[in-house]
Amino acid sequence: MRKMRKRLLLCLLAAVLLLVQVCPAFATGGATDWNTYFWNSNQETEKQRAARIEAAANALYEMGLIKGSGTNPDGTPNLNLGATFTRGEGATMITNLMGGNQEAINGDYPNPYTDDLSWAKPFVLYATAHNLVSGTGNGEFDIKSPMDVRQFLVMLLRMTGYWETANISWEQSPEYAVTCGLDVPRDWQTAPYTRGDAILACYSALDLLVGEEDNLTTFKYTLEMKGAIPSDRILDTGFTRGPVYPTQREIAVTDASQVEKNINLMLRTHVQTYRVRADGVSLQVVLDALGRKVYAYRGIEMYYGGNEAFLKMEYIGHEQVIGYLEGRTNTMDDLAWGFMDAALELHPTLVDPSMSEYEQVLAFHDYIVNNTEYDLFAPGYGTLVSGTGVCEDYAMTFALLCWLSGIDCRYVTGQAYGGGEWGEHAWNKVKVDGTWYNVDLTFDDPVVISNIDIGGVCLYDNFLKSDTVFKQDHYWEDCSFWPACNFNWDMTT
Repeated sequence: MRKMRKRLLLCLLAAVLLLVQVCPAFATGGATDWNTYFWNSNQETEKQRAARIEAAANALYEMGLIKGSGTNPDGTPNLNLGATFTRGEGATMITNLMGGNQEAINGDYPNPYTDDLSWAKPFVLYATAHNLVSGTGNGEFDIKSPMDVRQFLVMLLRMTGYWETANISWEQSPEYAVTCGLDVPRDWQTAPYTRGDAILACYSALDLLVGEEDNLTTFKYTLEMKGAIPSDRILDTGFTRGPVYPTQREIAVTDASQVEKNINLMLRTHVQTYRVRADGVSLQVVLDALGRKVYAYRGIEMYYGGNEAFLKMEYIGHEQVIGYLEGRTNTMDDLAWGFMDAALELHPTLVDPSMSEYEQVLAFHDYIVNNTEYDLFAPGYGTLVSGTGVCEDYAMTFALLCWLSGIDCRYVTGQAYGGGEWGEHAWNKVKVDGTWYNVDLTFDDPVVISNIDIGGVCLYDNFLKSDTVFKQDHYWEDCSFWPACNFNWDMTT
């Protein structure tokens, strides 16, 4: 799984810088020169950059988004990473990245060029028809000439919709591309633009957020949805499965009731810092509302002054991992690293896309219950590394595995009655076939409730149950982030 981590690292800084583009109000509040910040902080050696290029090329090849040029003596594809990147290759690569390869080959697009397009003809005409490329100005396309880095970046920015609002000339595209999250070589002004450089730029484009502001998703999701990337390759290439929500870094609150709604959004987007601006209401009202809701939101550090409060969310294990896999944070502690590696390795052994949501949550429930020993002194962050944990570890593991399947699941905190007394507890609410249910894996572990190891047997007394059932021995405060569960799942059907 270290190979997985290596690939994921490619998109982290890009995703952080992307926040500048998505949320300009927050990003431009200071005097940060993001271009200088990026290139000054990117002090990697040639060897390190070569390793990133190789990892990106392997990932894109496995996804079917690039093709090799022949085969190496050892049987691996020759991806020709050090070769000069030509205009014909640029049109071909952008077509593949859009998932338009077959459409280009089968299509009948008009040809505005007078020169011979040779092997690249279907891809050049496809990219031209989609307003991604144009000729050299003399009626020719010139497939053999080197592709200018600035031209290729404009192609990527057009493909992802970022060029429409750029309002700059094509010569300025490298600086703008950096702020959007695309990889640009530090020495782009002096060194030849190679095929490997272009591949790394393409890989970074996969994690750009695209779509309407109220319905953003990553570009890689659009490729999966249109069938350009097989779903069974998702976990092998660092792709995430759970829903991606619009990123916000600043909110203006005009009513205290808006505070909870926006903190819910913060949890869904897994951003670590947030700015709340109190417009039309005193900051103390906002802080009081936050204070009343902290119990539901892990921990929140607050710094405030004037009419603004800066919040920092203290995410727990599975939320750290999800935020990292989405590219929205580059911060995880060592325990979270281990949790992520174990979950990504385990998930495809338990489920596959042909299984229903019910079958998948059942598989997660049974695996965790049957393979976890309740231990008050467990190291934490899920049950997958040590096979031990407490209630929060059961719940975090279940939530992360559900997220990897694209199943909406919430981590719930409150109290539960067990052993003759009430105590702090954690469990889950999960959405199966459009309906929310409660799940408490800890209480379904016979070892926990009876202190007797029954040997691989798990209970279903707390699996897909309604709020009415759970309130018999669970208690939680009302919180809109935790949806109501009005039904029990009929396990007899």
